Amino acid sequence: MEKLHFFDFRRRAPAVIRWVLRIALIIAAISAVALLGLLVWSTANASRYNEYYDVLLVLNGILAVALVFWVVLLGGRLF
Repeated sequence: MEKLHFFDFRRRAPAVIRWVLRIALIIAAISAVALLGLLVWSTANASRYNEYYDVLLVLNGILAVALVFWVVLLGGRLF
């Protein structure tokens, strides 16, 4: 008897991985722009956002490291 598969993951795995990576890149880009905007906005109005400045700076650093890692990973795949 032959098994009936509604979703053959082995055949569709590369396509699913590509879509997940694209969506993750879009989310990371939107987050980077939003965090950078908040960091610039908090710098301009330092008295209002003084307590959140360190958190925004750390989040921007983490996101920058993640994006650099991603670029190196994709560059390695391209090479």
